[in-house]
Amino acid sequence: MTEANGGADTPSVPAGRRPPGYEDHVESPAEDGAWSPSAFGTTRLGHGFSPAGTRAASIERRFGRDARTPLPEVALVALAGVLVYGLARFMARTPAGQTGGPSSRLQSAIDGLILQGERAWTYRAGDRAWAVVLGLVLATIAVAALLRRLGLNAPVQDRFGVALALGALLTWWTLPVTLIDKVQTVDGALARQCLAFALLLVNILVLRAWLASKLWSAGHLPGSIVSIVTWVPMLVGVGWLLIVDIWGLFELQDQGRRGVKHRVTPTISDWALRLNRASWVSLVVLVLVVAVVQHLGISRDRRDQARAEEEDREAGIHGLGEVGSLGAMGQPSAN
Repeated sequence: MTEANGGADTPSVPAGRRPPGYEDHVESPAEDGAWSPSAFGTTRLGHGFSPAGTRAASIERRFGRDARTPLPEVALVALAGVLVYGLARFMARTPAGQTGGPSSRLQSAIDGLILQGERAWTYRAGDRAWAVVLGLVLATIAVAALLRRLGLNAPVQDRFGVALALGALLTWWTLPVTLIDKVQTVDGALARQCLAFALLLVNILVLRAWLASKLWSAGHLPGSIVSIVTWVPMLVGVGWLLIVDIWGLFELQDQGRRGVKHRVTPTISDWALRLNRASWVSLVVLVLVVAVVQHLGISRDRRDQARAEEEDREAGIHGLGEVGSLGAMGQPSAN
């Protein structure tokens, strides 16, 4: 059906039945001066009487539109942890006297780099130890995927990716201590410990502190200063151990064995291990808390978005109905 409009045919839309977002760029006042719905103007999105999308666009979101729940990555990390535990139990049943498998030096490097100094196995566990190495690598990848998801869900200014996650999560400062031969000259041992201390400052004081701050912001948690518990204990405990060792090596270099007054005692080693453990355990707790907070926040954002869109649709239909009623009032009577 068409109606005349200055010699042009335009489609006639029943009053009050225009879909949201319908655009009518044609103004067609009736020839007798009466009013028609098409003369009311544009019903473009966000203008006129179609408010669809306006309330949905104005809601306050805690996380971005592209954010998604990190629970699948949490489940993946849990599954990887169960796998590593099962492989470690399988390796522990290796018969005595087995040879092969990773060298003691490589196992020590993995203990330090991935397990934050915790020992995962008994050395010389045979070829079964390779399965644990593979499991630890897969677990590291799973944790990196979780941190990446938490970083992508964070506000734009606080987002981070896999590079920062792996740089801060793995304890790179242990590599000089575990991979370089310990039987060497005093100068070589001093250089090794100094390199480890320098890497510790970068690894913990810079990267891990940065990651902890980013994670805290990613969860919108109050009191960001509390995030220091994830790295200060490790920095203090391990840093003091390395400083004492370096100091003793300087004394050994200058005065010989009789002049050494500073040595790493079992007490210092035990406290370094405890503080180191406190740091990585608190980091694990922080990651889990942020994952739960993000899941709840993203779910709430989606509910608010759906509610706002529903209100927009209802407001749009109501507004268009009013337009149609006004237009019908302006139509000439059939009588």
